[in-house]
Amino acid sequence: MAGRRSHAQAVGLVVLFVLSSWLNAVAPATTAPAVLADESVVRNAGAGEQVNLTLTTTPNSALTLDLPYGEPLAGAEMNFTPKVLPTQSGFSWESDSMWNHPDAISNGSSASNGILTGSSPGILWDFNTNNQGWTFQNSYTARVTSPACGINGSSGGSLRTYAGSTYGTSPVVNLAGGANVPFHAWVHEGRSGCGETPDSGENLQFQYKTAAGGWTVFQTFSGGGAQTSNFQFMTTLPAAALHANSQFRIHQTSGSSTCCDYWFVDDVHIATPPESNWTSPTLGHRAGSTQLLPADTYAPMYIQADVPEGAYLNWSILNSAGEVIPGMQGSNEHVVPVNLLDHALVDQFRLHLEFKGSAAGMPEVHSIAGDGAYREGFITDPAARGWTTSNATYVPGIGVLGMDANATLTSPWLLANAPLYDAKLEGTVSSGQVQVRAHPDHPWTNVTLPYMAEPDQSTVGMQVRVVSTVPADGNMSNFTAWNVEDLSLDMFGGQHPARPTLDFNLDERYEWGGEDARVGTWGWQDRFANAEERMELSLTSGAPSDARLWVPSDDLTSFGFAYGAQSGTVLEIALFVQNTLVANRSTNATTAGLFHLNGSEMTAFTTALANTANSVDVLGTAFTEARIEVSGNGVTVLGGLRATYNASQRLVADSASAFVMGVNEARTSVANVGGMQAVPLPFTSEERGGLTVEVVSLQTSSTVLLQNGAMVDATSVLTPSKAWQTISTEYQVIGGSITHHRLDVYSKSNQATFLFPDAGGAPAGLGDASLVELHPTNPIETTEDGMRVTTNITFRLRPMWDDEQQLTATSRLVMQSGVISIPFVHTWGSGALQGYENDLELKSVVFSEDGVDMDPTRLYLRGGETMNVSVMVGYENVADVRGFVDGDAELTLYRDGTAVRNTTSLDGAYWNFTETIPFTYGDVTWEIELTALAGSSVIEPASLSRTFTVDSVQPRVMETSMYRYDHRTPSPTQVMQVTIADQPVLPGAMDAMVWKEWVDDTNLNGWPDADEFHAVPMLVPSSQTALTGVYTLMIDDTAGSLGQKVAVLPRRH
Repeated sequence: MAGRRSHAQAVGLVVLFVLSSWLNAVAPATTAPAVLADESVVRNAGAGEQVNLTLTTTPNSALTLDLPYGEPLAGAEMNFTPKVLPTQSGFSWESDSMWNHPDAISNGSSASNGILTGSSPGILWDFNTNNQGWTFQNSYTARVTSPACGINGSSGGSLRTYAGSTYGTSPVVNLAGGANVPFHAWVHEGRSGCGETPDSGENLQFQYKTAAGGWTVFQTFSGGGAQTSNFQFMTTLPAAALHANSQFRIHQTSGSSTCCDYWFVDDVHIATPPESNWTSPTLGHRAGSTQLLPADTYAPMYIQADVPEGAYLNWSILNSAGEVIPGMQGSNEHVVPVNLLDHALVDQFRLHLEFKGSAAGMPEVHSIAGDGAYREGFITDPAARGWTTSNATYVPGIGVLGMDANATLTSPWLLANAPLYDAKLEGTVSSGQVQVRAHPDHPWTNVTLPYMAEPDQSTVGMQVRVVSTVPADGNMSNFTAWNVEDLSLDMFGGQHPARPTLDFNLDERYEWGGEDARVGTWGWQDRFANAEERMELSLTSGAPSDARLWVPSDDLTSFGFAYGAQSGTVLEIALFVQNTLVANRSTNATTAGLFHLNGSEMTAFTTALANTANSVDVLGTAFTEARIEVSGNGVTVLGGLRATYNASQRLVADSASAFVMGVNEARTSVANVGGMQAVPLPFTSEERGGLTVEVVSLQTSSTVLLQNGAMVDATSVLTPSKAWQTISTEYQVIGGSITHHRLDVYSKSNQATFLFPDAGGAPAGLGDASLVELHPTNPIETTEDGMRVTTNITFRLRPMWDDEQQLTATSRLVMQSGVISIPFVHTWGSGALQGYENDLELKSVVFSEDGVDMDPTRLYLRGGETMNVSVMVGYENVADVRGFVDGDAELTLYRDGTAVRNTTSLDGAYWNFTETIPFTYGDVTWEIELTALAGSSVIEPASLSRTFTVDSVQPRVMETSMYRYDHRTPSPTQVMQVTIADQPVLPGAMDAMVWKEWVDDTNLNGWPDADEFHAVPMLVPSSQTALTGVYTLMIDDTAGSLGQKVAVLPRRH
């Protein structure tokens, strides 16, 4: 056939993009030659173009394809890859200024030298057993158990001073954060029989130590005066005495010799606050939060603390009302799993710490890090946090020492909380070689601190190792010992798009992407089988509860989630693929924590997944169902799911693909500028994220060109009525051969396709073709005039196709080469206007008599007579007169509840019939009911009724005020009265048919004829409910001559 040969022509890629830092230079991809069957009119274009887009729920149409005007796109090859949009920036609280931040709340806690701690509990030194930590300057001060007079009580011990200048000093206590702290002591001055009385100047002092290290006297007891015996001393300590290293001492100022000058002190008591806690500044993405976090799954927070044996550091997460969020609390844990929180509901929160000391001391917090930041200062043995050593030793205050050539220090896997865009490792390491890896399958890499990593999709986090440095001579026996003091790791994540889509008509019929809501963020599966990022489980003893989720079968790089008990506790968690156990954890009745697979568990997981049939394929990645079983009691929430995998898709689309057909359909509304069309690609995603799009190749054809098209006599709202719809197109075909004429009718819910062979024969119906009816005799008409081909396809929708906000019909030509033309497109509905309506409505029922509609207030009918009934049927909110197709619905007439007639066909939109009024007495109800038979619904009311009172008794004239032939004297108020009897009511109106010979005798025959009467209304009685009533006629007959006649005939309306 004749046609244009394939040739190279630049097809531009128009990109409106702002983030210039993403515009990386990318080498053009190799383009494969394009071949379309036996036609050589297709050309390649636009190979190698790449762009980064930011996707949200609002369509991003920054990427446009430049295509020759009128030439259908015949094929395309595209690469799609998720790109990280940075969100996390990290934070680390480790200074006094942060612990004392104005937005923080301190209650009995204090900060000093960057350490946050609580106040010591109430202290009582009763000296009943040993010195209780007190130290003495010399022998002049000592703990004694006699004489009994020097003890507060009948037994025990006390402190005694005598002889000369001496000091007794208490142990250090933490009173930081306290206020108005009481101090109490029992004091007894010596006397004869109880030591010896001090002289003047031989005084006893109580002193406190300031934070600067100096000593200050806060109480003096003078010797030589009135004796101080069994004195209970009490005071409030000044603020200067209250700090993290508070100490107290007793001081005897002087003495004469070892025989004399006694003082006794007992039961020294310091009453500290009953609570010691600290509440952090606000965190979250709500405006005004002190520590702003991204509006995405929160990253876990890490607490670096020293918790002495027997002590407790309790944490909880508070909502904006200061209430503990159910499940968000724990004790002596260094990880706070705030990734469990629903960030959409909890947009602001606080971390609350409660300090509970023991005899070994009070917990001390050295740092709190989050939003992708992690700190390890080796304050305590790192083994408790998953670090391992080999031939290396942890030394408190120094860190980890490697004293052997084979010594190693290895961190646990520190997993990222979101797709990474940046990672940094720094710290203080002396003489050791730092190594890192970003995936368990990666080899260790030597790095120099600070180390800036370059994350990619395979980066699941970071693991750090320190080994001995190889000496210059290569002889490891000459190695140098190494020391690790601290390490800081920042792994800053961002957002991949969740369910990215290309949706030209924004009708949720995706031309690319958007397959399954159970698969969330692309490359970072974060949804459970309920299509949510969190799943709530009710736990009962005896049987575990399970949560299902879809996990990538291939390229899975890491897996984990968080758990939190909103009530009760979690005892055990297990991960299964079908009946294969992958991993389980005993949680020791904890309330919250993390479940992350280690290297061996990941291997077992991927093996089990590979041996299980796939169930879902999303954007080129196969997914398999896994199961999490949780045992315990109460209610537990799972969240923070991370099943990371390498994500990308290479799309190879032919003419019949959704992508190519969508592009060609979109072109019908794109202007021709210089022979080219810039076709926008509207990408969206459920959640914000980045997308990299590479155009590998584009192919167009000049064989078939759309010239014109129309939907004949189109209505604004389509209905499944009797009316047929005809879509008409005109194409220019240059050298190609037509194989089919294609009709597509589609909406968000359904798609019907018909392929009509160009050579004739029955069409093939695909998809929801049963919902569309083709014309029985002329479904398609085609004419060919040279290169011009005209097609008319006639159809209508069946009622099984439910209401749609928007519905579209397209008509195309299918060429022998496989090329499908640019369609003519007609769409019903846009914005607030509904496009398709299938709900039937009983519009009206009209009763009439003698061609006149009955007044709505009419109550009575005459038995034996007839009335006409006209029923109008239409569609909801459609004003046009449209009737249903024969057999699609049924109208039934009920008389007093009994069906008397029905029909399934209409005259247009009407059912007209004549009804005979029965001979009866009393009320009769006529009801019309509409019933759908073929899939439509009927809006309320589905029936209309009207009740009349049937009057089968005819009125009778009982008496008149004149004779049949009467003679009257002419009068201007000639009165004639008629008494009428009727039931159940008297006639509401009566006319007198009056003939006056001098006026009405038109034929001058002297006698009334039927056409010579005229009606004159009679006066009716005041009550129509009586059995009889008098009807009065008043006329003026004075114009007549004597002997002329008047005739009167009463007539009921």
